Parts: sequence; structure tokens; C-alpha cells
Amino acid sequence: MPRYESGDIVYCRNVPYRDKTGFKTRPVLIISNKYLDYVNEFIYIEITENKPIYGLGLYLRDEWLSHPMRLKSYLKFYGIGTLLKSHIDRKISELKPECFEKIKNKLEKILM
Repeated sequence: MPRYESGDIVYCRNVPYRDKTGFKTRPVLIISNKYLDYVNEFIYIEITENKPIYGLGLYLRDEWLSHPMRLKSYLKFYGIGTLLKSHIDRKISELKPECFEKIKNKLEKILM
């Protein structure tokens, strides 16, 4: 199984809808570090093409990524969860380290 790291953007199966009535395949940003490798899970932020509500998102600029997203994409900070690594289909991009720091700072303001 390939090794995925925080800052990787992956295409993932079985991401639950917010109301937990179903699942979909979607891109997500991995935000957990290597310590969750022991339980074979990861923490993610959902990526959506819909602009998040109440400023609880962030536009993913092409220059922040190793490979641009196909569609205009946003991080959805109210779409955070955990999934098994076996649900990952493939890596599609990764954030540049300085941009990942910006996202961690924004996330900390929302969560703390």
C-alpha cells in the first residue's frame, strides 16, 4: 500500500454525506500525521466545487498544488472526518508545505 502523508490530496471512496444518509467518492486533503499509521486511518478535510458557507472554507489555488485540480475547488472546514486508508483510490496532488501551514493555521482558528 502506498504511503500517504499530511498535505496529500487523494481521491477517496466512501466519504459520508454530512447527514450520514449515504456515501460518495470525492477528493480530500489528508491532515493527520504519521501517528495514525498504526491504526491504518487518516483525518481529512473534504474538497468541494461548491463555495463553503459562512467563510468556513478556503479556495485551493493552483499555485499551491503540485498538480492543479480539474475544477475550481475549495476546502470545506466543516467536512472533517476519518477514514480507513484502504478507501483511498489514488493520490491526485499535494499541497506545497508553506500552503499547508496556512491551512493548519486557519483550521486551528476554527477548532480552538
